[in-house]
Amino acid sequence: MIKKFLIPCFLGCFFFVAACDKNNGSDPNPPVPDEITFNMTKDSVSAPLDGGDLSLGYFLSSRPEEGQFVVTMLSGESWVSYVADDPESNTITVNVERNDGEPREGILAIRFDYNGGSLLDSVTISQDGRDYDVFIEAKDLDGEYYTGEKDYYIWVSTLGMWEDGSEGLNIDLFAEGEPELEDYLWNGTPYKRVISIPEGTYTFDPSSHAPGTFSNRSFYGVASGYYYIPQYYVTEGTVWVKHLEGGVTQFDARVLCTDGKWYRLSYTGDFTGLAYVNE
Repeated sequence: MIKKFLIPCFLGCFFFVAACDKNNGSDPNPPVPDEITFNMTKDSVSAPLDGGDLSLGYFLSSRPEEGQFVVTMLSGESWVSYVADDPESNTITVNVERNDGEPREGILAIRFDYNGGSLLDSVTISQDGRDYDVFIEAKDLDGEYYTGEKDYYIWVSTLGMWEDGSEGLNIDLFAEGEPELEDYLWNGTPYKRVISIPEGTYTFDPSSHAPGTFSNRSFYGVASGYYYIPQYYVTEGTVWVKHLEGGVTQFDARVLCTDGKWYRLSYTGDFTGLAYVNE
């Protein structure tokens, strides 16, 4: 009778001690560490043509004490490179190379490696490019308006219409409606001039002379004496005209000429008017 009682008691004590040893006397359900999450704050960013350092924000919860970022371009190109990580501001700095070619875009894979694994996100980086071979910073906008074909014959140049060596674009454009005119006197003789070039985007069309176009009489030229001599005629392109505050006119053009080069011209300044020619 005594032996039968001792055996169950012994087994009960064994299981009790074993249970205590298994949990080491601690909570049988220890807390699970917080989940680590990572994502970039923006899906896409733009970089300037000249390149330079670019800051990319990110969110990283429950950041481990040890861990590092690995940044690569998925295309295998190298015009974006990793510089540094700032945990205090949650930003990654990358360096973007200067772009002397066409506009470009790439996907940047950003991976955070730590002892528990890796977390991955990506950012698309787009960068402006040079869309021209020759740039002309124009300082003068002049020209004539011809009533016969109702065209604005515009000379946008570096020095002015009649200045030797002045280079620029001669743009023969057509717009909707009648021109805005102003009467004036010169040496006592009355004249008219066009005081506004209609705003809008003008596309190259060789010969339709339709509103919103400019013709194949347009060219890149250099002034000599009282003439501006065509060097290369325009075969393609776009012209933008915008009116700013204070009577300022913004005139931009990007055209392809017969020398195979793209010319980019920009003018922002006063507009004194175009001579009004009845023919």
